[in-house]
Amino acid sequence: MAEHKVTTNELAVRLNFAIAEFTGSYGTCTERGVFRWLSGEIAWPHARQRIALERVTGHTPVQLGFQPRGHPTGPIPASPEEDPLYRRAFLTAATAAGASLAAPNAAGPRRLGSADVDRLNGKLAALVAMDDRYGGTLDLERHAAALARETLSLQQSGAASSRIRSEL
Repeated sequence: MAEHKVTTNELAVRLNFAIAEFTGSYGTCTERGVFRWLSGEIAWPHARQRIALERVTGHTPVQLGFQPRGHPTGPIPASPEEDPLYRRAFLTAATAAGASLAAPNAAGPRRLGSADVDRLNGKLAALVAMDDRYGGTLDLERHAAALARETLSLQQSGAASSRIRSEL
């Protein structure tokens, strides 16, 4: 953090954007989570967070002082492309996405609620913080457009009360 001159909150925002770049959905890193890493309460972050940390800082999680769980049988992969866990997670997500597109939802469309509004407000707050910090960039513009598309898609889904739709 000192090397990049960022606060815990700024690091969490950068990590969330990095996670969004390779997963397609905004990450869930929080300032509190970063504090838990710094205190040693969490010794080995989740796979997505480790990949994002490496992309944001340019250092592997081990170089940053994290300790892998268990007893690794070999060297820790240097990049997500070599990480079998990352590959498994991608294949599982791709399979689930394909299955959800192929099979109709028996329970009907998902009803939107306050949690969806809060999630989108969190993404918007991160965009505003990034704009305040770095100014208008192409990356910021791309993320803002994606958030706008996501919000419009949710508004048009039809499975929300008028209050939730207006909050969106």
